[in-house]
Amino acid sequence: MSEYLFFETKYEKDKSKMNKYFFYLLMNSFIMPLLNQSELFSVFNLLFSHEGVGKIQNLMNDNLIKKNSLFLRYVVTCTFISQCMVLLDLPHWFSNWMAHKTFDNKRSLDNLEKELRQKGLIDEDSKKKGPKDVYYFDIGYNIAFNQIIYIMVFTYGLISPLILLIGCTYFSFKYFIDKYNLTVVYPKEYEGNG
Repeated sequence: MSEYLFFETKYEKDKSKMNKYFFYLLMNSFIMPLLNQSELFSVFNLLFSHEGVGKIQNLMNDNLIKKNSLFLRYVVTCTFISQCMVLLDLPHWFSNWMAHKTFDNKRSLDNLEKELRQKGLIDEDSKKKGPKDVYYFDIGYNIAFNQIIYIMVFTYGLISPLILLIGCTYFSFKYFIDKYNLTVVYPKEYEGNG
């Protein structure tokens, strides 16, 4: 959606994306489970009822310790399963595979090459390189997701110290996997020369 808001800089677009993802993840992954609500509309009904914020505080206080195992499982799942999926990078691999499969088709190669040259998606020496990779690393989503895990780890770190160890493991894995993805797997979206 941020692509259609016509931001002047890449920073403004990424910041807008990050804020939207953060609000979405905060509501769905943290606040709604603490309030025992399954819909955002019911959270707003609680907020704007005549008891208002007091009822929300009471629900959060009551559920804070009860939901400890839920958030512990969530962080464990994010640490081991989600990071393995990020490392496999299936959507990026699939889009590259489809682009190369289409590009290597000999019948439509000339027409496709003309189209791609007009759109600026292939380089001049495209017969050696193949189609240009346009699947970039989504920095806005990754920062928002890391902030949510950070909030969960430090909220429940006092109640369950085990979640601190798992959170440390998550951020260690995330560091190495994102470093690998940014330096090896994904193309650079733009050059920041200072």
